[in-house]
Amino acid sequence: LIAGLIGSVWIVPINTQLSPDEAAYVAADAGARVIFHDGSHRVLARNIASVRGIPRIEFGDDFDSEIAGVTPGPLDLEAMPGGRMVYTSGTTGYPKGVKRH
Repeated sequence: LIAGLIGSVWIVPINTQLSPDEAAYVAADAGARVIFHDGSHRVLARNIASVRGIPRIEFGDDFDSEIAGVTPGPLDLEAMPGGRMVYTSGTTGYPKGVKRH
């Protein structure tokens, strides 16, 4: 599963071996605004979406129709850059997000 932020895009991979509650925690902590997933992870993505109120897009027809409806616009060259943020196991019992540039 991949949770993405809109704007200065941050990609946040979510470990599919996490429990549904742990996966929902990661999505919420990262400030995810959309969950992208494939068909084999539909149940986990639905759980995260329902617990956290985050929309989800499944790769395939859903993804293709979302992309087809996008109107490209100019890039904001002043915007902060995005990147990838991974979650590590935390010493407090909660995973910690680490932004990698």
